[in-house]
Amino acid sequence: MAKQDKQKRIIDIADYLFANPDKGRADVLSEFGKDWKLSERSIDRIIKDAKEYNLNRAKKPETVKLTIKQENFCNYYIETGNASEAYRRAYDCGNMSDNVVNVKASELLNNGKITVRISELQNELKAKSDITKERILKELECIAFADIGKYVEIKSGNVVFKDSSEWTEDMRKAVESIEKNSKEGIKIKLHGKNWSIARICRMLGFDEEDKDNDIEKRLIKINTGSDD
Repeated sequence: MAKQDKQKRIIDIADYLFANPDKGRADVLSEFGKDWKLSERSIDRIIKDAKEYNLNRAKKPETVKLTIKQENFCNYYIETGNASEAYRRAYDCGNMSDNVVNVKASELLNNGKITVRISELQNELKAKSDITKERILKELECIAFADIGKYVEIKSGNVVFKDSSEWTEDMRKAVESIEKNSKEGIKIKLHGKNWSIARICRMLGFDEEDKDNDIEKRLIKINTGSDD
């Protein structure tokens, strides 16, 4: 094995063990052994060198950084909000099934160093933005509790749109799109209730089975500061 290739493999395994401190010899063999077509003895030597490599960089915490792929994963997660999608963008997943990608993405997201980095990136964004959780909840509230009866009414079997000049600001925020064509006339589409309620539940810490809780009351408290 060329010295350059061996060094690259040592660094690859070192990065893998650095990112997954709970992984052991069997995991390394499963992850790298088949592709490299190395004997177990050769893998053992490389694992030993990889651990020494990690020990040396651990002695200098100021130089410890995420791997390039890990850093990319963190940034893609901030961008998409989806761990699996972030993993697909950051890593070579051409031969991976969706289940494998989901598992690996979950493992990476649960890595302490990744969590810290994502938190750092989120805090950087917060410092540059005036968007607050309360503001987001207010926007979601407009969608979750939009009433279609405020937009249309049925008269003599016909659907009649109410005058848009009478729409409130909250009503306008709930509208996703307005289309007009010669065949169907005007079509108003509201944002989806299901995803907005699910998002509110996550933000307020509701369990999945508690979606029917009095979310509206909780939102009123947040918006008004009232405990009544």
